[in-house]
Amino acid sequence: YCFRSIPRPPNADYMDTIIDAFKQTGLGICELESARVEPEPAVSQGGRMPATLTPDYTKRREERRQWRLTVPMERFKEIRSKFDKAGIELIGYVMTFADDFTDEEIERTFLAAKTLGVKIIGTKQTRVPMGKRLAPFADKYDMVLGWHNHAMVADADEVASVESLRTLFSMSKRFKSNLDIG
Repeated sequence: YCFRSIPRPPNADYMDTIIDAFKQTGLGICELESARVEPEPAVSQGGRMPATLTPDYTKRREERRQWRLTVPMERFKEIRSKFDKAGIELIGYVMTFADDFTDEEIERTFLAAKTLGVKIIGTKQTRVPMGKRLAPFADKYDMVLGWHNHAMVADADEVASVESLRTLFSMSKRFKSNLDIG
């Protein structure tokens, strides 16, 4: 996420660009954001569904969904290999599980994280109601979900209050907090 402003090179693998940035800064641990792995154009709203669905959003969202459902898992093995060769430890994969994710899309995200060799998926802007759908996948893949909080405490569906964390933690022993104090 910290390197999100680094432009994608037109004819090169973006992972090489990201890894180079890690080397230049001396970082050795990575929580890899899905937006760095997935092709552009990125879906706006940080991966969330907008309040009003436009034709452009719907088109781009479906393109992203199809990519997730069809990308060969070999791509994730290749990414893991590049990080290993660079001596950078992959510790997690970050995904916003939007309310419109299909079960197949959730499944493929967990499979991608497993293929990357990580045991944690950071949830970025995922909302509390998605917890019920994600818990069975966390169990199936023996994966921890690190629920990333926000400051919108008035919305019960946001991961923002102590109560929202209690609700999530009651859904699965694999649900933990990715506490953002910034």
